Amino acid sequence: VYAFNPIGGLVWTVGEPGSEEGQFDDPVQLHLALNSTEVYDLFVADAGNNRVQKLDAEGNVLVVIDTSGAGLSGPTGVTTTSDGRVFGADPSTGRIAVYGP
Repeated sequence: VYAFNPIGGLVWTVGEPGSEEGQFDDPVQLHLALNSTEVYDLFVADAGNNRVQKLDAEGNVLVVIDTSGAGLSGPTGVTTTSDGRVFGADPSTGRIAVYGP
């Protein structure tokens, strides 16, 4: 995953191809969520590994959500709510799964 500034300069990279924590296989959507310390966490819908990964601003994996148990076959969308819930969407199954408190 790469992050660029508004003029196209590379400012941050995280992850590499693979199936271990912090690795991705078809990362299709990203979502930034402000955490309680006023720093953004990155959520990645990792369709090829059938999971959503949450990373901190340094790229450390905080949470890995296995979406297969909710009947998703590869999440292609991810978003969060202010109370900490994580939503994963899979158009191939027509399902949206909710994780969290």
